[in-house]
Amino acid sequence: MKGNKLHKGISAAAGFLFVIGVILCVICALCMSRGFFKYEYEKNGTAAYLDISDSDLERATEHWLAYIEDSEDDLDISVTLSGEERQLFNDREKEHMVDVKKLYLGALTVGRICAALAVIILLLEIFVFKRLRQAVSGYIIGNAVFFAAFAVLAVLAASDFTTFWTNFHHVFFSNDLWLLNPETDMMIRMVPETFFFDLVMRVVFIGGGSMLVVLAAAVLLRFRLARKEKLSAINHE
Repeated sequence: MKGNKLHKGISAAAGFLFVIGVILCVICALCMSRGFFKYEYEKNGTAAYLDISDSDLERATEHWLAYIEDSEDDLDISVTLSGEERQLFNDREKEHMVDVKKLYLGALTVGRICAALAVIILLLEIFVFKRLRQAVSGYIIGNAVFFAAFAVLAVLAASDFTTFWTNFHHVFFSNDLWLLNPETDMMIRMVPETFFFDLVMRVVFIGGGSMLVVLAAAVLLRFRLARKEKLSAINHE
């Protein structure tokens, strides 16, 4: 009995790590989605608002995202705004992007490590220790706990996004470089708060939906395993 509880606890931790890893990787992928940026630009009329050509806006965005992904060394992006050639981002915006880049790369690394570690643990539980039922049960517990926390954050974001977004920055950034001025800073004009609200809602629906599907599959598998064990016990009587 104690052994079963131990293996279930280990699998619960693995399940928790797995969903953390998957969600972090999903968030990183959605944040870097060129298609999402294009959709938001078209919806908000960003090119016209900034008085920039569509080609310059697309080129600047590609360079910007490539920098965050560590494929570009700097954010020296020259564009034509209102007929005048200039640097797109000022020094404050560039300094903030150094922090954003560190956060993105760190989240991606942590996500991959968590997912890989969880898969290894679950595979060991299933194929080495032969604890399939405990592994599935533990995974369900870990997934359910994370989903509950995720749902709370989703409700907070949907009900008062400004407060949610402000608190997010206070937690993950140690300075106030993220406080940009739409009068002087192009970045906040390109991606205003409504942009990030749409992004977070995408994470909620895609990430949350994915977790629910996997959780439902795990619950179904657990019921089938329990039924199989019950039938096996009856046949041996």
